[in-house]
Amino acid sequence: ADFAVPAFDQAAALSRAPVLIAASGLNKVYRTQGGEQVIALKDVDFDMRDGEFVTVVGPSGCGKSTLLKILAGIL
Repeated sequence: ADFAVPAFDQAAALSRAPVLIAASGLNKVYRTQGGEQVIALKDVDFDMRDGEFVTVVGPSGCGKSTLLKILAGIL
C-alpha cells in the first residue's frame, strides 16, 4: 500500500521553538583615551531559538568578540 509521509518542516519547527537569547537594538560604544567614540555594535537585532546552530562571522574588528562578551555577561 502506498502512503505519504508528511515532510518535516524544520523552519516551521524552529519558529515555534522557545527563544533562548534575544537582543533588540543592541549598541556598544568604546571611548579612546583621547575621548573619541568607537562604535563596536550598532542596532543589533537577533534571536536564537532552542535547536538552532548559530555562527558569528565577519572581518576582523567588526564586533564579533564584543557581541560574544556581552552575551556572556563579561561586558
